[in-house]
Amino acid sequence: MVTPWFPLLDLNQPNDNSLERSLGEKEQFAELTAKSSTAIGDSDFVFENTPVRVMCNRNCPEIQLVGLKLGPFEEGKEYEIQYWIANELERAGIARFRDEELLDTRKLDKIL
Repeated sequence: MVTPWFPLLDLNQPNDNSLERSLGEKEQFAELTAKSSTAIGDSDFVFENTPVRVMCNRNCPEIQLVGLKLGPFEEGKEYEIQYWIANELERAGIARFRDEELLDTRKLDKIL
């Protein structure tokens, strides 16, 4: 007999526990899942908005977003901005993360 990848989906063996699961247990599971995803979302939000330092690769005029003005940026200057902004500026070739900001094995070893 082949072992299933996910035992609850094995149709060859009856799974009486899953059929008899009470409504209360299902609600608890849904609540736990919602709390977990909220905690992950909160952590992601904090990470994306953490300030990082970048070096500007080229001149760039002021960028206006809804409720936010960035720049102007001058080539060779260093700026401290939120991670999500720095990531987009790097993708556009306007800025690059400073080497000190990048995670390397030494920094990872300190964290662990």
